[in-house]
Amino acid sequence: MDRLSNTDMALLATLTQCTPRERWRARQAIICMDKNVESFLIDILNQTEDEGVKIDILMILSKKRITCPATVQAVTRHLNHPKARVRAGAADTLLHASPKLRLVLADLRHAVATEKNPAIRQTIQKLLDRYPHG
Repeated sequence: MDRLSNTDMALLATLTQCTPRERWRARQAIICMDKNVESFLIDILNQTEDEGVKIDILMILSKKRITCPATVQAVTRHLNHPKARVRAGAADTLLHASPKLRLVLADLRHAVATEKNPAIRQTIQKLLDRYPHG
């Protein structure tokens, strides 16, 4: 794991403590970072109850390639979130950033079977379609 500078840590703190505009700026800077901040983002994602913060983190992860199987599982758990925006963000993140979906195929099948929102269900189905024999 890369060691983060104080500036990098301040950007991560901005995601949880500042206005939506400041979070947007921090999100853009984190997306452009060369450092691996995946584990830090997952820690925040798992600890926060703030829907906006969860969506910001999922947006960041959707722009970066997920490298850790634990991250895939953490994002997949958010397919069961009560808020549709968070479920949509999790599905989009998995669709665009995750190469390790075989780990969570059963969870994806369950999510597509229980999802009521057709757009989210369609995104999850796209994930499943990548592994027709999985």
